[in-house]
Amino acid sequence: MTMFKPRSALVPGILFAAAAVATADDIKFVDGRIEGKVEVVDETVEKVEYRRQGLRQNQTYPADKVAEVTYSDPPEDYAIAMENMENLVFEEAAKFFRTAAENSEGRKGLQAKCLFQAGEALRRAGQVEEALTAYADLVERQPDSRYAPLARLQRGITLMRAGDANRAQQALDKLKSEATAKGYGQRWVFEADLQLLILGEAGNPAAAREAYERLVTQTEVSFPTVANQAKLRIGRVLIASKEFDKARQYFQALLDNRSASSREVVAGAFNGLGAALCNKPGATEQDLKKGLYSYLRVIVMYQDVIEELPEALYSAGKCFQKVPGPDSADRSALLLRRCVVDHPDSPWAKLAAKG
Repeated sequence: MTMFKPRSALVPGILFAAAAVATADDIKFVDGRIEGKVEVVDETVEKVEYRRQGLRQNQTYPADKVAEVTYSDPPEDYAIAMENMENLVFEEAAKFFRTAAENSEGRKGLQAKCLFQAGEALRRAGQVEEALTAYADLVERQPDSRYAPLARLQRGITLMRAGDANRAQQALDKLKSEATAKGYGQRWVFEADLQLLILGEAGNPAAAREAYERLVTQTEVSFPTVANQAKLRIGRVLIASKEFDKARQYFQALLDNRSASSREVVAGAFNGLGAALCNKPGATEQDLKKGLYSYLRVIVMYQDVIEELPEALYSAGKCFQKVPGPDSADRSALLLRRCVVDHPDSPWAKLAAKG
């Protein structure tokens, strides 16, 4: 792992980029389209307002149709924070995101994005309460920001993954009510519904699967990112019910059309594909090798997706025990140990400790 560069090493490049393209912000939409080389003026819960180069009149897009805004000239601290994120140094990243937010006064959209990413960095660092505080700080400081409903959603997800089902449900229910009362847009109702289904999935997997399928129908055209998350959960329910071939088809379809999915969904699809191939009755050596390759893709390319990495480490380690090779035993032991040492609080670490 390479260490992040000191400020002095980053300043010249950043200043040159800012001077070369003063207004080259990019807007990425939930359907994968990109509106590039614009100046983003503001991001609210209702709309993203921007100006095309050479035009005086501002343009707008509905906020719930926007997936991400990339700013061309953020503060230097933002670049350092992003490099820390790439190097998986999440606590340091959070510090620089917060500093970048304070240095973005007058640019509300960028400031809100920095505050949100500070929360995300803390979540990935495993600092649950600190992440929840960061999300709450964003909502308090910019309640009308496009990032406010996203922060509310991540608050619910963070609590759910921490095992606090009651607080998670309260947070998600509040997101639904706020989405209606404050006009966040239909996307956030669907997002909350999806997470509430996941929260109750274990109690009635068959009913959850039917609900996921309805959600896919409702969102596949307008909000494909939501639909793909629901498809990922359908695949997982199919694996739990030992319908491995059907599950494999769901995961492969997600991977074949990954442009509309987040890194988290793609990593989950690779893990799901590996599970569908390796756990089916009568899995051949070729199936095991394909499954192993899927797990290794997560380990190599999606290390930042901390929700999926422990499963990939454990499952790849177990695959090496079944795939013959001169180094298989050593590779298995290395991966299982890494799962235990790097992710001790995950359920996969407990399984990996058994060898």
